[in-house]
Amino acid sequence: MFHGVLPKSFLFMMVNSICWDEHGECLLSGSDDRRICIVRMFPDFYENNIVFSQKLPADSNIFKATFLPQTNNCQVIVGFKCGCVLVVRTDAPLASRVQTAYCHKYAVYDILTFPDHPTCFMTLSHDQSVVFFDVRQPFDFLRSRSVCNQRCSYSDSPCFTKTGSGSAGWAQLRFQFPVTAGDVHPLDSSRQVALACSDGFVRLFDLRRLAQLGVSASGESSQPLPYQITRPLGLPAQVAERRAIRLDYGPAHITSVQFEPFYPSTGIRFPSPVGHRDVFHRSGFGARHLLVSHMYAPVFMFDLARSESREEPDTKAIDWLSDFQPAGERSTLGESSTPNSNDTQPNMSVPHLL
Repeated sequence: MFHGVLPKSFLFMMVNSICWDEHGECLLSGSDDRRICIVRMFPDFYENNIVFSQKLPADSNIFKATFLPQTNNCQVIVGFKCGCVLVVRTDAPLASRVQTAYCHKYAVYDILTFPDHPTCFMTLSHDQSVVFFDVRQPFDFLRSRSVCNQRCSYSDSPCFTKTGSGSAGWAQLRFQFPVTAGDVHPLDSSRQVALACSDGFVRLFDLRRLAQLGVSASGESSQPLPYQITRPLGLPAQVAERRAIRLDYGPAHITSVQFEPFYPSTGIRFPSPVGHRDVFHRSGFGARHLLVSHMYAPVFMFDLARSESREEPDTKAIDWLSDFQPAGERSTLGESSTPNSNDTQPNMSVPHLL
């Protein structure tokens, strides 16, 4: 994409993250060479199409880079494979341009921002945690209990500053699996958020409840409770053992989660799956469906307004799941598909195979 825009000197390695700004004028990219670049995509009326470019002082490649809302592209949040989270202020002097917000133990897969709260963001990591931040509070990654093992935490670069007061995130949530992707509700961004884990499930949370959690007095992270859960066809409602499903880059690994966008126009009809009526979108309707992409599995679209049937699907008929299951674990997966009647189950959404 950038070959027609950027000079070849800026393209050293693979681009892992790319996103538009709020006005649809600039693109932000993050690559394997640890460089972020902001490019003006329509430079007809400007002398220079490269707005900002800098190589960051981390020792691993960039996994995610995104703009902080309502900052006029002056604040960028960057997550690395090593687990570091950097805040880059593009309009600041070189000596104070880059700050370390936090250091996860493992890779940062995604960074979510909130249009209703432009100073806040959350990081999703392979270390099974989600951390909330507010840039109005000073960062202090040295006080964090999670420090990555890379040398970037102790870099002596002149553009790398270490703040010495405040706290590393105002809330930290702990999960049982790596958190690989997420999305914020387009209408209720201040309340609803979808978080996907490597077990193949997407859990929907109410941010108002998450804000009441955080770290307990004993130092342990809180365990959040979702109000709704989605799962792809073929996965059981419960998994008795964590080894029942291959983690990381197995078939259940979720790479992307996206809410249905908001449709402001009236009289728009969208085709529905076979056997269902077409969906008629009224003015102001949207975000009823959730699109989930897996690394080695089909793409699923979930209807969040419909509850899933209590009957478990026949896992033998799901060809994509059986190809990735070791022979010794297929029986374990089938036996664990029966939910415990004594447990309180969140609402399960109906999936459609795309």
